[in-house]
Amino acid sequence: MEKEVSSLALAYLGDAVLEIHIRDYVIRIGKTKIDQLHRSAVKFVNAKAQSKVYDSIQSLLKDDEMVILRKGRNAKKNIPKNVEMVDYRKSTGVEALLGYLFLKGDNDRIKELVNYIIITIEGSESIENRES
Repeated sequence: MEKEVSSLALAYLGDAVLEIHIRDYVIRIGKTKIDQLHRSAVKFVNAKAQSKVYDSIQSLLKDDEMVILRKGRNAKKNIPKNVEMVDYRKSTGVEALLGYLFLKGDNDRIKELVNYIIITIEGSESIENRES
């Protein structure tokens, strides 16, 4: 990346990256009604779920990815009142990591980590539906 991109900008982008992958996933597993799609997606794209991912994903990360994860977690921003501060900060780290990988063009790594996110939140049987 030619210019240094802020951690919050990476998280902004990473949020969209995760959202599109999760929307793809919930459609592939057969959700068809809009309320089902929304409820299914929300369980992956919320601060509590992403905080759980943050706690477990670190052992899978390369050095540069760990740096981004931590910078994203430490970025200063306003935290919504309905979310625990620690969860929100960790979720920002996960989103920053996905944004970083997107800008690097590392789509294989994004898919690998999104698969891990799905397994972590939903369970191992869910990934079979995403392989196609």
